[in-house]
Amino acid sequence: MAIPTEESIKLPLLKVIADAGGELPPKKAIEKRVIKPGSVGLAIRNDNQEYLVEKVFYNPKSGQLCYSGRYISQQANDTCAVIWPISDVAEIPGESNIGFYDYETGEIT
Repeated sequence: MAIPTEESIKLPLLKVIADAGGELPPKKAIEKRVIKPGSVGLAIRNDNQEYLVEKVFYNPKSGQLCYSGRYISQQANDTCAVIWPISDVAEIPGESNIGFYDYETGEIT
């Protein structure tokens, strides 16, 4: 008996919704506005320190999207990642590069 791979058991979000008899959400409902990795925002719960976003991911424990990154003020040899929910990092108008996180694929466009 073959061991199932992650790809073979993973169902896209839209298929799960459709199979459950639900209506497919509009495109905007499966995308969330985020700061793109490599761009800077402000950590509003930490005195508005500049925060460099390194990645965006879904945290199943908290049930929300989060950023992983570091403060601009961190020492270069400090490799600790700082994780914030996306609601706790503010965009900087004209400086933050904005994209949309696709919940189905995990991609940012």
